[in-house]
Amino acid sequence: MTNPKIIILQQKKDELNKILENYSQWSEVEIWIAGMAPIIKVEFSEYFEEFDKYSKVPRWTALPRVVSRSRPSWIEGNYGDYSTRTSTSNNKANAIEKDNNKKKGQDAIRQLLNFLDTLIQLSSNKLTFDNGDSEDVLKILKRIFSRFHRINLQLQDRHDSRETIKIDDEYDVQDLLHALLTLYFDDIRPEEFTNSSAGSNSRTDFLLKREKVMIEAKKHVKDSKISS
Repeated sequence: MTNPKIIILQQKKDELNKILENYSQWSEVEIWIAGMAPIIKVEFSEYFEEFDKYSKVPRWTALPRVVSRSRPSWIEGNYGDYSTRTSTSNNKANAIEKDNNKKKGQDAIRQLLNFLDTLIQLSSNKLTFDNGDSEDVLKILKRIFSRFHRINLQLQDRHDSRETIKIDDEYDVQDLLHALLTLYFDDIRPEEFTNSSAGSNSRTDFLLKREKVMIEAKKHVKDSKISS
């Protein structure tokens, strides 16, 4: 299932990355923040205070300048040399300020990008359903596993003793578990092979591709075991 929150976050992240690549002034970031704030407030209200902290204007570097004043004609010395030195000093200050403030702006953008990455990661660990509700993937799996035996017992008690699936071995466990997983997950890949630490291949019964979770089913008292 595609989480619409992840799509929105990724789009806003792409916009911010473009600003970072061509950064020239903070006003561009302020426009982005103004558009992002309502999204955070509605979709991620518990993180709005943190977003507000990262959205603060950086403390810009401000260096002092040398002020050039006219000198009375009776003061000795070359006023032209003094004016040149003043201009050179101020130009250096301008260059240092510009360089420092550019770095501060870029660092602030990177902090915002890290914040978005955190939200994307949190959103990827949740499934969003048609009614807009979301739930943690591992919580869903634990509920399925904890009720697996009850589901099996219920299937044995059919009307007029009709035929049903019987859990006699691990293949029966896998078939029933696969059917239950389809209630929540779209991309379920059976019999995925992984590299073991000894160099040989080991098999997991299912891989939830998008959620990056591997499941191994065993026929024990507790019918399923998860490893990821």
